[in-house]
Amino acid sequence: MGLNDVVWRLKATSLILSAAIFAGSLIFGTLAFALSFLVGAGISYLNFIWLKKGIDQLVRHSLPGLTLSKRSVGIAIFNYFLRYILIGVILYAIVRLNFLNILAIFLGLFVLVKAVLWECLYQMIKCLSQDVRYGAQ
Repeated sequence: MGLNDVVWRLKATSLILSAAIFAGSLIFGTLAFALSFLVGAGISYLNFIWLKKGIDQLVRHSLPGLTLSKRSVGIAIFNYFLRYILIGVILYAIVRLNFLNILAIFLGLFVLVKAVLWECLYQMIKCLSQDVRYGAQ
């Protein structure tokens, strides 16, 4: 199991959870709630993608034998903070203009946290099943 497998499962789980909750919101809730949730989930997903990209750039810079220019490291750090600024501006606009459901947006923002919890549960069950299979006490 590699890091790419975990990242793929996190992306897939967050997209599946988002689709399921969006569909449930359409069926049992209102369109405004469903769209607000989708906005929050989209911000969460983009945040994860940008965060991973920035961390990958910084890790590549720290590997021995690989050197990136100071400019590319500066861009990675700038992008790291830019995502907070963009998310803040988007959330401020949503609250200020009051056209979406704030609770639904925050529920959407936590989709990736839910995906991480699912991944933790998956890894725990996987480890426990391997321990039993190989005779660990």
